[in-house]
Amino acid sequence: MKHSPMFKHAIESFEHGLEHFLDGTERSRKFALLHIDHSIELMLKEKCVQLGKSIYKSDGNTLGIHEVFSSLGKSQISIPEQARLEELHDLRNTVQHKG
Repeated sequence: MKHSPMFKHAIESFEHGLEHFLDGTERSRKFALLHIDHSIELMLKEKCVQLGKSIYKSDGNTLGIHEVFSSLGKSQISIPEQARLEELHDLRNTVQHKG
């Protein structure tokens, strides 16, 4: 099975996040959170693409993670971990934008 570049990038980001997590330092934990969240977002976007949905908004930017969850929900895709994944993403935003 051939995987898309976005899927491959998601896997690489996840692997890199795990490497940081296993390092165990405070700095590495920060990067683990950033990379693992990034990989989750890419995986969700990949699922949208597989369902034939666009991941692009009218301004050319891609959907954010909350918009992707909404799009998947309209396709009757249930993600039991959604609340925790959104919480993780919100934590990632705090780390990314506020330190």
